[in-house]
Order: sequence, then C-alpha cells, then structure tokens
Amino acid sequence: MSNMLSRKIANKAVDSLNKTKHRDLYYILISFGLGLLFTLVGIYNIFTEAAKDVTTRIIGVILCLVLGMLFLFLGAALLRIKFKQSESEDGNK
Repeated sequence: MSNMLSRKIANKAVDSLNKTKHRDLYYILISFGLGLLFTLVGIYNIFTEAAKDVTTRIIGVILCLVLGMLFLFLGAALLRIKFKQSESEDGNK
C-alpha cells in the first residue's frame, strides 16, 4: 500500500518537474545539492566518530565521498551543456 502511494507521489513529482520551463536548472541544482550533501556527510564522518567499527566508518566515508563527487561532476557536466546550448541559441539569433 505505501509502496503504491510513494510510487504515485514520485511519478507526480517527476511529471510536474518535466513540464516546467526551467527543468534543466532544477536538475543542476539538485545534482549540486546532493553532491554537496554527500561530500559534507563524508567529511563529517572523517572528523567525528560516527561509527565505532573502523571498517564500517571507512566504507561509509568512501561511499559518501564517491557519491558526492559523482553528483558534483554530474552537476558540472549539466551546467556545461546548458551553457553550450545557451551560447548556440544566442549565436543563431
């Protein structure tokens, strides 16, 4: 029951996001936001003792930092594509 409800909510959110005019900018902001969040959580786990087990802590830090860097690179790539599109549209006018 809750699985169907969450699926419907997710589909409505994606549909409303895809219909907006600034869809690409929202994707860029979401990517940078998630990248920053994961990177900060990874750095926080380095400086604090979030998990008592060292192996779990190392895996968590590496996983957070890798996901953070992936989202930051995705945001940078999307931003670069958006700038190239806007430059080509300005050149065609």
